[in-house]
Formats: sequence, structure tokens, C-alpha cells
Amino acid sequence: MKVLSAILIFLLIYGCNTTKVLEATNELEDETTICNHRALLVDLTNNENCGFLFQLDDGTKLLPSEMPSVDIPFIDGSYVYIGYKKYDEVKTRTNSLCGQEDVVVEITCIREYEDEKAETSLTYEDCESVRNIAKTPWMKNLNAKLKPQKIYEYDYDVGYLYLFNVNGVNYLYDCLGNQMCTTEDGGDCLSLIETLGEGKVLQVRR
Repeated sequence: MKVLSAILIFLLIYGCNTTKVLEATNELEDETTICNHRALLVDLTNNENCGFLFQLDDGTKLLPSEMPSVDIPFIDGSYVYIGYKKYDEVKTRTNSLCGQEDVVVEITCIREYEDEKAETSLTYEDCESVRNIAKTPWMKNLNAKLKPQKIYEYDYDVGYLYLFNVNGVNYLYDCLGNQMCTTEDGGDCLSLIETLGEGKVLQVRR
């Protein structure tokens, strides 16, 4: 195993202006875990030294010194699958400025998490009010695609309706993820939205 001299590793987490500093001799253990460890994304971007942590099912919080670039939306409370390498505890000294992690690791792979037990609503009667966007597959995917500034939920005659506001354009969806209309198409959609009353705010993106 190649041992590098002590270095400073600066990591930019997922497009944020979040920098963490790791001081280490950078000697990694030979074994790399396969990409099947479920990890909960913990958003600590309000701390400029942390960014996102990866919390394993046993509660261990991993702070990445390095990680691959992936086209996966990082949403607090959602899951991903990861693989990682641990640093040699004897030969490596790590010094994190975050302080919220249990261990510093190198993330070797990240892939999307698919909950095999999740059930998709097939009828409007099955729909329930959304409590967590990250746990509603169609909404999670649409949120990552459209990147709306706001998402509203409306109680409707048949289930619920959801309004995605994207740069002043409104997209209206039913609770099964089917697009009903958009204000780009004309006045009929706007007229429908005006009849819905005051909706519940699910997300505000700043």
C-alpha cells in the first residue's frame, strides 16, 4: 500500500460552497466495501465544515474525504447505496473540522436507493397527504428534474393535487404523479388553480 505524506484534502460536497479539511497520512485499508450499504443522507450544509454526512443503518455517521461525482439529488432524509474505504486507524491521523461524524472515510461509489417494500398508490382512494417528499418516488424524481422553488399540496375531491412552481410557471399534478396541466398551456390551468384555495407548503427552495 502506498503511503502519502500528510496533505490537506479539500472536498466540495455536491455543488455546494461547503469545504471540509482533512489532515491525514492518507493510508487506506485494502478492503473496499461493495456498493450495497444503505445510507441516510444527513444535511449539515448549515455548517460550512460538514456538508452531507452518510448515516449507516447502525447509526454510524460517515464523513467523506473524497467521493465520486454522481447525478443523484442529495435530499435530507433520503437514502442512497454507498461503498467506502476506511482509513488505517494506526497509520493515519484524521482531523475533521466538522465534528459531527463518527469516522472519516473515502466514498468509492454511490447509487440510487430503491425501496423494494415501497408500495405505489394505484387509485386516488389510496392517496394520503405527503409527509416526506423523499419517500414519495414520483415526487422525489420530479423534484430533482424540475427543481421547483415551491411545492404546494391541495386537498381535492379525488385525492390530492400538487403544484410545482418553477420560475413563475406552475405545473399541476394529481396524487399519482400524472400531470394535469401547466400554466404554459394557457388560462384554463390558471383558472383551475385559483379554485383550489390555500394550499399546504411542502417545500421552499432558496
